[in-house]
Amino acid sequence: MITLEYLHEGSEDCPLVRLYNFERSDGVALRDLCLTLAAGRVGEVSLENLTFVKAIGGCGFVLCASAFNRGVDTPKTGAPFVMEYSEEGWREVADKIAPFVADSAGFQWLTNEGDVNVLLSRDGLW
Repeated sequence: MITLEYLHEGSEDCPLVRLYNFERSDGVALRDLCLTLAAGRVGEVSLENLTFVKAIGGCGFVLCASAFNRGVDTPKTGAPFVMEYSEEGWREVADKIAPFVADSAGFQWLTNEGDVNVLLSRDGLW
């Protein structure tokens, strides 16, 4: 199960949304979701509502298909984080997830566009 968490401070890389503590099958599901967004089969998905995601502290995170690559901006209080990418952008994100599908360790920045970075890390470290 992927743990989803927002870190406001504590590192020079903050603020960031961190996706961590997951198995290979969770990485496959996340990559496939990005490819589904790229193909236009869905317009948006709320990660915290998926069975393979555990949100910490009520963190909401929406993946959204768009005409442009925006990354993640700071939301209004109480609103979820939204990561917006184009078809090509979602394919690039899927490529960044691919090493974890092959059961790789380590970490990868899924985006540093916008106000909030998005980190994918097997163990939560970077």
